[in-house]
Amino acid sequence: MTETNVIDTVLRLKQRAQTARKRQKYDEAHKYLGEALTRLETEYENVSDPKYRADISVQLADCYGIMGGILRREGHHREALESYEKGYKYEESGNTDTYNLSNTISLRIILDGSSISSPAMKRKLNDAIEKITQQIVSGKRAGEWWAWADRGMFNLLAGNCDAAIEAYSNMRGAKDDPYTSHIAVLTEILDSLRKVDSAEAKKIAVDVENAIKVLNDEKAKWTPPAALF
Repeated sequence: MTETNVIDTVLRLKQRAQTARKRQKYDEAHKYLGEALTRLETEYENVSDPKYRADISVQLADCYGIMGGILRREGHHREALESYEKGYKYEESGNTDTYNLSNTISLRIILDGSSISSPAMKRKLNDAIEKITQQIVSGKRAGEWWAWADRGMFNLLAGNCDAAIEAYSNMRGAKDDPYTSHIAVLTEILDSLRKVDSAEAKKIAVDVENAIKVLNDEKAKWTPPAALF
């Protein structure tokens, strides 16, 4: 199968998986994604061209991210985390997205609030802030509201509350609702942090709670651009 045919086949399988996901036919979505990942993993192992390898990496990161999202919807949080972590390995090389990175961080804290204080998490958050800032400043993702949402969350969890609120202010011009899903994630994080008996976790929990209030206020004022015409 040619390079173009492999990518085209994967794109079709991803579309079928996303359609099945929207219909809550999760077993069907897993089947399509599993087939896509098998093709991509095989191709990744055998490809030598750097550009094509990068294209395959993007698709692998996306498929694992979609898989993680479906597992999360099903309530399989640890399996979802594993999928996001696999996706991040491929996402990291491209430096054009933070979807798997963001979900890896948030889900790990949701599963274990005490991880917020670990040296490994602190390093991961600092690296994530540097990565997303570079992507935004370079212009690659300056117009993506979810990039600003990630920048906000990374700073918030690292204890940089003011930087987080400033990042969140850049979500206002989004065409689609940028608030509901992000508030839901922060609420899960808050619930997890409240179970941890440490001064650091308690401080960040207060910051997260305040950020949720700010985002809810912004959500109440937000109007889709299309509605203005």
